[in-house]
Amino acid sequence: MTNELAESASGMETTATSQTATDDVPRNELDEKPSVVGGDVVVGENESDWNAETDAERRATLEEVGSRTLSIDPLQTRATVCVFAMGLAVLLSSIILFRDRQSVSLLLGTLVLSGLAIALLGIYQAVVAGDWTLINVPKQTSFATFYSRNSAPQFLACCFAATAGMLGLHRANKSKLNFDKRYRVVYPSVNMVARLRRRVEEFITEANPMSFGLLLVMVLLFASVLIANSRGGTLAFFASGLAVLLIYALGKQASFSSIIAVVFLVVGSGLFLSLYGLDELVGARMDTVSREAYQMDNARLELWKMALSQPSAWLLGSGLGTFHFA
Repeated sequence: MTNELAESASGMETTATSQTATDDVPRNELDEKPSVVGGDVVVGENESDWNAETDAERRATLEEVGSRTLSIDPLQTRATVCVFAMGLAVLLSSIILFRDRQSVSLLLGTLVLSGLAIALLGIYQAVVAGDWTLINVPKQTSFATFYSRNSAPQFLACCFAATAGMLGLHRANKSKLNFDKRYRVVYPSVNMVARLRRRVEEFITEANPMSFGLLLVMVLLFASVLIANSRGGTLAFFASGLAVLLIYALGKQASFSSIIAVVFLVVGSGLFLSLYGLDELVGARMDTVSREAYQMDNARLELWKMALSQPSAWLLGSGLGTFHFA
């Protein structure tokens, strides 16, 4: 009996000692050690950390793992670098090849025809009944040959600028061929209305089919930017157009003919959209800019803040392609 009591007391002391030793060990170390279940050794998820015996080895392991990734998406990083290199190559090629007036006119004419073709396809896709698309993509997300409608206004804006440049070159060439305006008889205007009327008559008289054709192409391009229903593309188009107008106005390079052309462009685009019943569609889409951006889609604002904060990391950045899926 005495022996049994002694063995029982020693067993309780051993259990208490082991429990005390277990309590002194940090919990994270217990989680990292392997456990025996049914005779099999089960290792935890942090096996590499458990194998590292010292902090120096763990730090070296983390540095080795972290140095393997330069971007969150290496494939997208390579794609972005290739696209950037292609754009830079095209820019350098254009600077080298298109130097004289004839080659520049050829380049601008190519962009005008390309933009006109895209605009006509996109407008037809918007007004035609049914779900017809040129490519096998839903009608609500595509525009003409573009898989995403958000990319179409960027190309159309370039074509719009090329058309405006083509119009400027044509009017400059035409003015050189005409007689000297110093010898033209101009009757004085008695009031502002008469002066405005005289300027409009001069604009119509000096215009030719080529000028009117380019103005109509600009109307179609402007309307197609709105029909694409890309909020960011539309806002960027208006912002860039306003910047160009301010530059011309502050530089005192804007003439009365250019003012009439802008008015014709805005009025013509509005009439075109109203004619095909697309004005309500465009208005409803643009109405969601403030409603979704500031009330419903707050995650997009967070992404914009993150994107705007990237210049602070100008030296190393955060990896090409990081915001591709934003």
